[in-house]
Formats: sequence, C-alpha cells, structure tokens
Amino acid sequence: GDLFNDILTSLPEEDEIQEASSRKAGASEKSIFEQLDDLDGDIQGTVIEKSSGGKTVTFDETATKPQRKSEISISSISRKMFSQEALKSTFNVYHDYRAFPMQAFAETHFQSQVQGTMIKKTIKPKDLLGYTKNPLTTSLLKFGAEPLERDAAEISTCILRYTGDSKVLLQSKDPEKLIRQILLRGFKTPRMKDEIYVQLFRQTNEHPKEKRCLKAWELMAMTAACFLPSQELRNHLCHYLQNSISRDGQIGKFASYTLGKLQRTFINGERRFPLSASEIKSIQEMKPLLVRVHLRNSSTKLIECDGVTHVKDFAVLIAEKLGLKDKAGFSVFAVTPKEERSLRPNEFVGDA
Repeated sequence: GDLFNDILTSLPEEDEIQEASSRKAGASEKSIFEQLDDLDGDIQGTVIEKSSGGKTVTFDETATKPQRKSEISISSISRKMFSQEALKSTFNVYHDYRAFPMQAFAETHFQSQVQGTMIKKTIKPKDLLGYTKNPLTTSLLKFGAEPLERDAAEISTCILRYTGDSKVLLQSKDPEKLIRQILLRGFKTPRMKDEIYVQLFRQTNEHPKEKRCLKAWELMAMTAACFLPSQELRNHLCHYLQNSISRDGQIGKFASYTLGKLQRTFINGERRFPLSASEIKSIQEMKPLLVRVHLRNSSTKLIECDGVTHVKDFAVLIAEKLGLKDKAGFSVFAVTPKEERSLRPNEFVGDA
C-alpha cells in the first residue's frame, strides 16, 4: 500500500505568531527556509478524518486571506533551494566528470563472473560494462561475503523481471513489489547501494531494445530518489549519466531526470523508507508528485513536490499556492487512524 498518511497543518496561536515575527524582525535578510527553521516546538492542530487514498492535508486559510492566486511549480522552489544549498556542497552532479569513466571503476571494484554450466567461461571486469540478459550468480562488486553476493544475485533477478529482459524469468505482474525488493536491500544494507547502481548501469548501457532499457532507467531514477552511491562510485556514475543525456529520445530525458534526482538527494539527504505507489508512478512518468491539500474551509489544492521535499519547504509551497504574504508559522501534522503527530521541519514528505 501507499506509505502516505493523512496530513494536516494549522496556524499557531497569536502569541506564537508575534514571537516568530519579533525574532524575524531583526533578521530580515533570512530566507523563508531559515525563517521556518526559527520556529520552535510542535503546534497542535485539529484532527480530520482519514480520506481514501493518497496524502491529504488541511491548511487554515481563515486567519490570513489569500492575497493572490498562483500555481506554484516545484521547479521554481527547487531552483531556490539549488541556488542556496548547492553552492554550499562539495559535490555537484553538473560538474565535469570526464576524468571518471565507469571502466576505471569496474577494473578496480568489479570481480570476474563465471558463466555457463557445461562449459564455464570467465568474464573479466572490463567486459562487464554492457547489457546482459543473463541473471548474475554473484555480485558485480567485490564483497567476499556470501549473504551479500546472494542478495546481489536476487537483485539481478528482480531487475530482469521488471524490465522483461530474460527469456527464462517471466515479467512480474506486480512491478511495485519488485521495485521495493530491490530498494529494500539498499535500505537494509548500505553496502548494497553501490551494487544496485552498478547493476542498473550495466542494464542501461548498450541495451538493444529501447522500451526495456527505459524500464531499467526508471529503476535508476527511483534509486537516485532514495539513496546515494558511495564516494568511490559517485563521480563515475555522474560521468555515465552526463554522457547518457545526449542519447536520443526518452533515454536522454531519463538520464537528465536521474541526474536531477541524484542532486536533490545529495542536497536534502537520503530517504528512510522505500517509495510509495504514487511516488513510483510519478517517477515512471517523470512528473512531479501531486499531493492533495484539504483546507479547513472544505476546499482542496494540489501541491507539486517530490519525495525528498522537506516538510518545512512543503509548508512554504502550500502558503505560496494560497498567496499568503507571511509564510512562517505553520506546522504540518500526519494523521492516521491510530495517531496524530507533528512532522519535523526536516522530515521528508515521502517518509511521513
């Protein structure tokens, strides 16, 4: 099922608003994100009934009337965050990584593979860079641990079933289950993150059939939306993604999309949980995640975001959509049949 819970947001009490305003008065140069960070504590709101499907939000617009109506796109808020945060980071996916070909990484970190039953053939690391329809029997990376190598073989099987590449393995009727089986291994065992990335690199490189190759690119983008490659792999992966942007059609678009997902994850941090069904669909379609916001006057708004949008930024997006001049002072609540809790400002919308 979808990991999304119901969410509500509420205005703080008047004295809390005044306190926030007084703190803000002496720091007019602060960004809206920094202003939200200044707000203290959990602000209680009103519980609403759980709606059917997806994530719902309530937002109190009775205290401050909207000054304008606007359709805020996540691209505009993303540009703000990139301009502020990307400059602070030591890693940027848009730097020049031509000095880091994937072949150099493979020659150092890949292990040879043995194929065949009657007649065995050893394939050297430098020959493991392109697409294959054969499932792995061990890991591409040098783990030296049987449980990890067994998990790597299962990841390979899941990838081939999702893309429909193997003649032996039938394409799954439950693709979401395969996606979660792949990603969960990265969440469970950090060392498996690189293994997932390099397997997807191989399945997207030199693939003869575009439709099936795009399925592997979907998995690559989903992986980038969840967690990062290691420092050893990071530059080499960026080199491959940058080169792939020049490829024709949807493949080039997916490479660019994946690069953006990787940068977002680097700036905002890795996810705690796998993707929800709605997030999976949005990535497959390369579209923003739409979250329906339920206002206290019974109207609704659709907010564009993604899984690694912080709650504090999500509150800003809601305020922008409502045309509120003062965007500070809001708190977001997750509501389920069992509990109501205030979401932390740096918590991800997708993990709520």
